[in-house]
Amino acid sequence: MTQLIQSSPRTSGGKRSGLKESLRLIVELTRFELLVNLTKSRFGWAWWFIDPLVMVGVLGIFKGIVLGRARYQPYFLFLGCSLLCWKFFSTSLARSSLLLRARESLIKAFPFPTWVLPCSLVLEQLMFFTTGMLTLTAIAVVMGQPLGLGVLQMLPLMLLCALLTLGAILLCSTLGVFAPDLSQYINHLMRIGWFLSPGMYGSDLVAQRFGDDSWPYRLFLLNPFALLFEGFRKVLYEPQWISPAEWLTLGCLSGGVLILGAGVYRHYNRRLVKHF
Repeated sequence: MTQLIQSSPRTSGGKRSGLKESLRLIVELTRFELLVNLTKSRFGWAWWFIDPLVMVGVLGIFKGIVLGRARYQPYFLFLGCSLLCWKFFSTSLARSSLLLRARESLIKAFPFPTWVLPCSLVLEQLMFFTTGMLTLTAIAVVMGQPLGLGVLQMLPLMLLCALLTLGAILLCSTLGVFAPDLSQYINHLMRIGWFLSPGMYGSDLVAQRFGDDSWPYRLFLLNPFALLFEGFRKVLYEPQWISPAEWLTLGCLSGGVLILGAGVYRHYNRRLVKHF
């Protein structure tokens, strides 16, 4: 890691490297982290899939008891659309609070744009996420799902999910410098966020409970993961086109989180070293 940072090209005059060099550094850091993940564990990338498979089994039993076996079948595909998306976000966010503190020596020793670290983390987890969604798509095809051109909607959905995740990481990595125990609170917030999102159930249950035009249901749909989960299900589980209103809402929410996270990170960027 140190050699990657130290050997990264810089512009003349000792200034930070330009955008092109920063992007190259992001790619190299991502490749380094992927290689580390492959070598430090015997199962390598398989662990990224083992955890969702275990959760599918556990939540499948819970769903069978509470909602009945007939609902949301095939449940493996229904749950997989939300679980892989959530794992991408939650895994990235769980590592974000200590991201900058873990690289304290590098940040103090070498003049490089520190924003490449959050970007590298997102890109690393996006590689796992992409592999998982491609695998789930292949399973959907084998199961006979009538996938058409609508499957292309997966690409902008994954992009919006990545932008949302990057914004949250920029925010939490900054706050993590000032609050080293932030990761403990993030874990609790992740549990609450999962149950408040239609991960193991559909948004139709919320609509049935409160009504399609009720303010609780409208508020529920402002949760970006309600739109992301249902969006991936409209691609793979019950193939249909996502409405323009849903795209617009999801784009605004993802963009808003990214702007907030980037603004906070940029504001405190030059002051972070003093708080290590």
